[in-house]
Amino acid sequence: MFDDEYYEKTHEYDYHYYRECALRYSLFDLKNRVLDLGCGRGYIMTHLLDIGRDVYGVDISRYATTHPMPYCEDRIITADLKALPFIDDSFDLVICRAVLEHIPENDIPQVLREIRRVSNRGLYMIAIIADENRPELYEFWRKEDPSHITLKTFDWWKKRFEESGLQVTFYDGALQLIASRQQ
Repeated sequence: MFDDEYYEKTHEYDYHYYRECALRYSLFDLKNRVLDLGCGRGYIMTHLLDIGRDVYGVDISRYATTHPMPYCEDRIITADLKALPFIDDSFDLVICRAVLEHIPENDIPQVLREIRRVSNRGLYMIAIIADENRPELYEFWRKEDPSHITLKTFDWWKKRFEESGLQVTFYDGALQLIASRQQ
């Protein structure tokens, strides 16, 4: 599913959008390393590298990891988010932009535990969070990208985070969520 057509049509590279994302993430107090989960070809990574961040990426798509953006060649690996190949506390920040809604609901707790394990601080996530008051959005998001399989409310996500040892510290009421490690 996450092949060349997916990256050339569904998720095309938009320089200005991904540069703005990278600048937003760079505002976090980052000491050293960043992990971009579901990084695709490294669209955000390339901009984080440009501004001096030490960033690595993981994606399940063999196409994405074998066709990386410039300067990301040795920084992206193919891996399953349920078993990240990094030691505990390896990263200051984990970015998970538009990824978790692609993961089967039953796998979400394990993925969140892995995020908590490899991050010594927390997570910046942008996900499609469903709105019970607007059921038409469910159909829109599924039609926009059929791989959107876990469309849940904020309360559902918050509970999964807490069960995984992550505490929501910010939610914009739509898509953006920040969580930190519970000590």
